[in-house]
Amino acid sequence: MSYLLVCSPLILISCDQIAKSIRDTKKPVPENFGSNSSTSSNHSSAATTVTTSQETATALIEAYFEQHKSSTTAIEDSTVMRIIEAQLKSSGSELNNEAILTMIRKQLKQMHSSENQVRNTLTNYVANPARLDAIQAELQNLPQFKGKKLMMYRGIYINKSSGDWIINISIQDPDKHENIDGYTYRDGKWQDPRPEQSPSQEDLSEYLSPLSHLKFSAACNVYAVAVQKAKAIEGAAPVENIHYYYRKRGNSEWNVYINGARSNYQLYFDKAGTFIKMDKR
Repeated sequence: MSYLLVCSPLILISCDQIAKSIRDTKKPVPENFGSNSSTSSNHSSAATTVTTSQETATALIEAYFEQHKSSTTAIEDSTVMRIIEAQLKSSGSELNNEAILTMIRKQLKQMHSSENQVRNTLTNYVANPARLDAIQAELQNLPQFKGKKLMMYRGIYINKSSGDWIINISIQDPDKHENIDGYTYRDGKWQDPRPEQSPSQEDLSEYLSPLSHLKFSAACNVYAVAVQKAKAIEGAAPVENIHYYYRKRGNSEWNVYINGARSNYQLYFDKAGTFIKMDKR
């Protein structure tokens, strides 16, 4: 009987209630919330003291999201669950059972799939010029690049994948000029480089340009204009791809493709992200 009494309050909590509490919460975040320290179980805060009330799981979720609200890293359900499970187990509470944890997993999954999910808000840096410039600075300051002049090969590709925006760029190895490596920004960090096919000397001459001559933040105006233009196109697909192409002897420009129900369009922008024109394709 005690098992049912413990489970039932949490089962009655709706996903909307938890999502709203995360958005509206004013509660302070425990300083050591999410810490691996074994002493965290002795902390006196509400988030680490497990009770049989329905606020327990909600408070744990709220505290995690509140602490990470300014992060640009995707918030994964598994990360939240690991912390919640650790807190429950360290307390020795009756709430440490699979039925409760299963319900929390389900609620988190529903929250992440909603239109206003926290992950999309945090990773939507195409609407945040300062964040895009910071991402560019992070690339320049990678250990293998720090203090060196970076040359971009061909351009930059920003697209949405599995709900998150990612950035792809090819960079010439500053120590071995014949080598080109691909870099991807995903999950809040630059991933390890991957080797690409070595281009000819002619292509290197045509498509290499200093990375410092381009500002990633120009993509923000490109995206904003494209979204507005798409609103006037019947059946337009969401804007989820932004490209910058560099050509020494041709046009260097930002492009966005919009597919509509009756016609497809290509938008052109200069290097600074200023709109030039829109053509049917």
